[in-house]
Amino acid sequence: MNLWICGQYRGGEISNVIWDFQGIFSEKEMAIRACRDRNYFIAPVTLNENVPDKDEVWPGVEYPLA
Repeated sequence: MNLWICGQYRGGEISNVIWDFQGIFSEKEMAIRACRDRNYFIAPVTLNENVPDKDEVWPGVEYPLA
């Protein structure tokens, strides 16, 4: 199952990024509506799937209001 996470970027660079969780949504459009300003991002996630334990840019991340 594919879901969408919404979060707010607070600062930092890769390896030290600070962000706040906003919500998780079943539809991309719902995640976009949860964005309040240009610092909010959305990204796809797959239910019950592990992600690599390494520093990298989140695949598919978007800043829809930027």
